[in-house]
Amino acid sequence: MLPVESGKTYLLRIINAALNEELFYKIAGHSLTACTFIDSPVVSVDNLTAIATLQYTGTLSTTPTLFTIPPPRNATQIANDFNKSLKSLNSKKYLSKVPQTVDYSLHITSTFGINPSQVYNYTATPPVVASQTTNDTKAYRLAFNSTVHVVLQDTGAIAPKSLPVHLHGFNFSVVGSGVGNYDPKTNQNNFNLVDPVERNTIGVPTGGWIAFRFRADNPGVWFFHCHFEVHITGGLKMIFLVHTNKGRPSYA
Repeated sequence: MLPVESGKTYLLRIINAALNEELFYKIAGHSLTACTFIDSPVVSVDNLTAIATLQYTGTLSTTPTLFTIPPPRNATQIANDFNKSLKSLNSKKYLSKVPQTVDYSLHITSTFGINPSQVYNYTATPPVVASQTTNDTKAYRLAFNSTVHVVLQDTGAIAPKSLPVHLHGFNFSVVGSGVGNYDPKTNQNNFNLVDPVERNTIGVPTGGWIAFRFRADNPGVWFFHCHFEVHITGGLKMIFLVHTNKGRPSYA
């Protein structure tokens, strides 16, 4: 039980000690404001559903306590609805930067495929054609200040799971997400192009998709990858090469 005083604002530090699970936190009858997000070392904990209570200082002990009933652990729709409810401030001070037009559109799928890479077995002399890496993801070139629309699809047949993907060098606006295969003819009609949440890391729903947009206004070579180390080594990564405003360099 956490004693609180009426009218005061409290800062709560919530730690998600899970590896591949999202933590949904709420206080019944109150509004919460997320202040910041901090990564921390991994800590082993039991998989539990925890419930606590707030008690206002000065209230009578006979005042009835109201408990909220959490959703079931497999309530996929409730979890997805919660994620879709997240919005940016989009105020005069913090305007939403979501691009309204698109210069580049990418649809990226995630799966192991039917012919994955084999054990490293090259000779001392490099081959003329590296046949085992011909299906890798190449660097994707972007013109300076162009707008990019990315759809990440995570409906692979082999052990699909929520993928925490991270983009270096930029923040992006999450304009949509859903379960199943992405359909550009119908899903884009429900995109949030007004006040979408702005992040540089996002979880792709298990067996679903997520769409985000960003403006390539930061020249350089930027890594885009899954945050699971085993997935990075397996190839779930790519590079965005953003040219300067002087055009494409001769060596690129």
